[in-house]
Amino acid sequence: MKYYPDKWLVIKITAQATGKVHYRVFATWHGGYMCSDSWKLNSGIVVATEDEKSFSFEGDSGSAYSCGKYSYGTTGYGNGILNNIINTAEFLHIEVMPEDTDWANFKYE
Repeated sequence: MKYYPDKWLVIKITAQATGKVHYRVFATWHGGYMCSDSWKLNSGIVVATEDEKSFSFEGDSGSAYSCGKYSYGTTGYGNGILNNIINTAEFLHIEVMPEDTDWANFKYE
């Protein structure tokens, strides 16, 4: 499945007990007249590629997220969801990665 979010972030999840690090795409979409805002967290980034307009993140599950280079961030709704995830996570440290990260050359291990 391929997804095209309106806004996106990469989050770094660190297990406090083991120190194991995991990176995921947090994607959000603006709602409209017939649907509400939505969000999705991918299964974990395996690899990222880049073209002139976007980054494409392949997930552990085989899904892909095509993310516009100039749409890093989140919607207001997504910000509330993400803050709730961060503030209620037990045994995990979650942080938002900087926008200027070189996604195509980053090591997602």
